[in-house]
Amino acid sequence: MFFSSNAIVVETFDVAVKELKNFSYGENGKFLSITFYDQNKSTGEIHWSNSFEFGTMNIINFYRIDNKFILFTSSVQNHEYLKIVLSKLVNRDVKINLLKIPLPVPTDTLFDSFEEVRSFEVDEYFGLSFIIVIEGKTILLKIYTNGLITYTLTDNEEVLRKILDLALKFILMINE
Repeated sequence: MFFSSNAIVVETFDVAVKELKNFSYGENGKFLSITFYDQNKSTGEIHWSNSFEFGTMNIINFYRIDNKFILFTSSVQNHEYLKIVLSKLVNRDVKINLLKIPLPVPTDTLFDSFEEVRSFEVDEYFGLSFIIVIEGKTILLKIYTNGLITYTLTDNEEVLRKILDLALKFILMINE
């Protein structure tokens, strides 16, 4: 398992699970690939470089839940690399959507109904801040309006999945 403290959630459209497979693509010195770690294709990593010979190899780990990829990155623009590699993999233009919370952030949304939430603040332009408790651990969770999710650093996969599940619920609830 890797250490993680930030993520973005990208919803994909028109890509069936059966189409997903390990895939590499290179052209004009640029390189992209996607690797799945398990048979369910629920975890893996994306690699990309704009100059394979001289450039940095960027690696983005992910979880996939149904048609949503949770990319462990602090760079929101990295969702574009997921789009490129999936489009090359299935040989057609893939539609994706970076899940964000709207501007201005609604202040009438109630998060008190979630037992994990100890407190929360809403900044109508910046996003949401929460103090949550999962498995006895106090965690600071922030969801920014640009789609970035940050949380207390963890390498505990079970805690991480619960944090991200909660963040996804909050994003979807606010976008209803």
